[in-house]
Amino acid sequence: MKQSSVFRNSRCFYAQALSYHHHKNSVVLLLNFGTPSIISSRDFSTTLSPNVEERDKRFSHTILLPKTPFKTKISVEEEINLQKTCTEYAYRTQKEQRLNQPNIKTFTLHDGPPYANGNLHAGHALNKILKDVTNRYKIQTGHLVQFIPGWDCHGLPIEIKVLQEIKKKKKMEVSGNSDPSIRKLAKDFAEQAIHSQMKDFKRWGIMGDWDNPYKTMNPMFEAQQLRIFLDMLKKKYIFRGKKPVFWSPSSGTALAESELEYPDVHISKSCYILFPIVHSGVETSLNEKYGELFAVDNSRRLIIASDLLKTVCEKASIKNYLVLEAKKGKDLFMNNHHGDDDKTKLSSYQNPLTLKLTDNKRLLPFLNGSHVTTEVGTGLVHTAPNHGMEDFHVVKENNIPIGPCFVDEQGRYNSQTPLEELRGLPVLDQGNIKVIQIFEEELSKYLLFREDYSHRYPYDWRTKKPIIIRMTEQWFAELKNLKCLAKEFVDEKIEMIPSTGRNRLKAFIESRDEWCISRQRTWGVPIPVFYKKDNPSEYLATSESIEYVIDLIEKHGTDYWFEQNEDELLAPPYRNQGWQKGLDTLDVWFDSGTTWFGVMKAAGIPLPVDVYLEGSDQHRGWFQSSLLTSLAYQGIPPYKKIVTHGFITDENGKKMSKSLGNVIEPESIVSKYGIDVLRLWVCFSDFTVDVTIGKSVFEKLSTNLKKIRNTAKFMLGVLEDYVPPPQENGQQCYSNLIEADLYIIARVKQFCEQVTECYENFSYYKVTQHIMTFTYELSSFYLDLVKDRLYCSSEEVRRPCQRVIQYILDCYTKAISPILCHTAEDIYQCMTYKKHNSLCEEGWFVSPEQFFSDISLPNSEHLLEKWNLIIELRQEIYKVIEKARMDKVFRTSNEVMVNIERVDCEKLKEAIAPLLTPCAVNDPIATQLDEIMMVSQVNWLNGSTSDSTLYSHSYNTSIDGTQVVLSISKANYHKCPRCWRHTSPVENEPCQRCHNVLSTIPQA
Repeated sequence: MKQSSVFRNSRCFYAQALSYHHHKNSVVLLLNFGTPSIISSRDFSTTLSPNVEERDKRFSHTILLPKTPFKTKISVEEEINLQKTCTEYAYRTQKEQRLNQPNIKTFTLHDGPPYANGNLHAGHALNKILKDVTNRYKIQTGHLVQFIPGWDCHGLPIEIKVLQEIKKKKKMEVSGNSDPSIRKLAKDFAEQAIHSQMKDFKRWGIMGDWDNPYKTMNPMFEAQQLRIFLDMLKKKYIFRGKKPVFWSPSSGTALAESELEYPDVHISKSCYILFPIVHSGVETSLNEKYGELFAVDNSRRLIIASDLLKTVCEKASIKNYLVLEAKKGKDLFMNNHHGDDDKTKLSSYQNPLTLKLTDNKRLLPFLNGSHVTTEVGTGLVHTAPNHGMEDFHVVKENNIPIGPCFVDEQGRYNSQTPLEELRGLPVLDQGNIKVIQIFEEELSKYLLFREDYSHRYPYDWRTKKPIIIRMTEQWFAELKNLKCLAKEFVDEKIEMIPSTGRNRLKAFIESRDEWCISRQRTWGVPIPVFYKKDNPSEYLATSESIEYVIDLIEKHGTDYWFEQNEDELLAPPYRNQGWQKGLDTLDVWFDSGTTWFGVMKAAGIPLPVDVYLEGSDQHRGWFQSSLLTSLAYQGIPPYKKIVTHGFITDENGKKMSKSLGNVIEPESIVSKYGIDVLRLWVCFSDFTVDVTIGKSVFEKLSTNLKKIRNTAKFMLGVLEDYVPPPQENGQQCYSNLIEADLYIIARVKQFCEQVTECYENFSYYKVTQHIMTFTYELSSFYLDLVKDRLYCSSEEVRRPCQRVIQYILDCYTKAISPILCHTAEDIYQCMTYKKHNSLCEEGWFVSPEQFFSDISLPNSEHLLEKWNLIIELRQEIYKVIEKARMDKVFRTSNEVMVNIERVDCEKLKEAIAPLLTPCAVNDPIATQLDEIMMVSQVNWLNGSTSDSTLYSHSYNTSIDGTQVVLSISKANYHKCPRCWRHTSPVENEPCQRCHNVLSTIPQA
């Protein structure tokens, strides 16, 4: 069924699209509601227009104008006051009433923990409000919702801020990263951030169990996390290994792939170095491009591309060296050209730095590497297993000794470095410069040329500084088997919104075989392992030793590990055996990645939960770590559905940045526009792509909210004296619905179905579109045309109309409630007939068949189709009236008589026929069609023509592809001084309808 969207040119109010905000796939439609070109016969205001009293004071007290305490705009303080019912009471009540109900529907959205560091920004608002809208919808639809908000408390950013504060204030000296004083300050810092952030979350109307949030630094959670660690260790998913890992000199710790970012503007120094080679007894040279110069002296072998080898001698304008062309490298250097098994006759090379250190001219063989290409460089790479993952694997495969690593945890050459002049220099800057200097001054015959080049390079995403790859002993999670299972679930079991998230998550899962889970920092959960003092490679990690530590941590917290000696931490059977505690901590992604166990499972919430909802960056973070730990522990995912949102950009499509000066803090939005405008912004755009924020956006959203409140205000006003009929037996005077009432009931039903479907699909921007469209339709059509009935008619005519408006308002309020929770609660509290303390207790939409159970309602689809034609006719009539108004013949539509002279459309004839009956028994002149067209009289001439001589304007048009002839003229009757319709037979006297009503009013 096509939605009734033909209101675009309606008379009383119209919608003007002020602007469309385009950003990638995001479109924000902002509507401005203004005055029409046709002057309305009656003001929409809930107060009496001054000129009414000026024209005729006799009847002003008999007009039943809207009256309500509901305001067009409320202050932030008033919104916060409403939170006592719409947030605190709503969450507590649904939990108390539904928690122990048998067969109750449940819904759980697990809160991904924000980091307990600093103030909240617009991204936090986007994330938490989306979660809140989801939870509120589920509560309204009868689900038991348990939302436990949480915080990620450990990690480097907090530790760095604490160290900076210590350095700044110089109040204490710290003995190292494991100093307990750092942990105390870090904990205090996190608690302060949590207190501040929680205050803002509550201010935004986020409902949840705020009295019992989870914190990853709580002892109970830390103990649960270590139980996952122990389980994975026993299943051999976790192991200790010495491997090259991503290492951040600026942070002094190992990093996981998910903790890296790759800016495109990193500048590296590179050299092309000649390596002396011997091939079948002939000496010559090959050159190799070095981008990581600190690894030159750690080079163990050279690797040739499997398919190609090509030098850059031509680029360097060097002509006296062998240039190897395409597909020759492997044949020339990897094969035995003598046709026998004599390995010494294969090509070999010498390292120039080795020649500098000693006179040893040891020949080293080439290796074949499938990971080497000729797309960039020479097709020849050095092999430094201490500084490259692929190099490490190639060397291991060829049983070549790895040797020591010459780079320490600060990224400097250590004391074992063979070249003394390099010792203590940072390898990424001064060390590189020194290596180049050595080649230029002492080994110049081996240096072809040098250059700087820009490329993507991994950076620590916290310190924003470059990292290196460095050989260290770490704890790893083995992922080869887990990722196969993970990809299977992502493909077949887990729902993704948007669907593009599926390939994104799979790509991150596929990209690594191991996860480095140990960190060399103090503010985190300790890895409960002991090491031999005289042989750190030997460690103690038995079930008994770890479970003993877990019990201690559950009782005392993780500070106990750092504060106590080994005698207190070791299980009795292992004491006095030379063990010392390790100081490594777990990756914070392991912290948050086990919240499904430490929070959800601990709270008795069934797994998998229904939804994880976070930013799209969490495909490589929380979504992935949660999935992997859950599969390792219980063999199923922790979630059924993943919903992701984009990032925040300004009105020019640029991301928020302090340096650009385009950051808009949520608090500034709330202070100026109110909380519900912030919530409306979150749901007004397609959140699955980047979301636009800006002053003009909020100005227009504020206008839209004002329109919603004005529409609700009118409905509340006309219901001020309304008493609903008994629910089980509708009274007869409440059942006399006319055709326009039946139409709007069908339209409300359609609106409710549309909104419900969009909430179910997380299409919140479509929800707001439907709300704004329906708001416009109400104010420009139905609520406008029923004003005469509501203001001027008798009670028996008003009551059925009020009953319809009650149904509209109930549905309208529920539709906006998940998003505009303060506005919806404000509306509900102003309902004179409300039955509960809060809107949350009303449930979701009631079907029209249930609400109007005493009335036989027509088929809604057929009715909407029929009314599309009537509304189209209404539009055509107003084109004629507009022409007459421009000719200054009429001021308002009430002066007009419309003549429908010819209708060839049978469907339109069928639709019009029931509308030619009077609106009410005591109003014999005005028909339903008069009310719908908001004119004084509509004549169905059925082929004859108007004989009006005062003014006549004809108009030929088509409806549903067939001809319709319309004409308008001056009304035959006089203007009624009470209702302003031109239906009075006597000038300056009330019409028949008003006369009948006035006779029932004392001293009228």
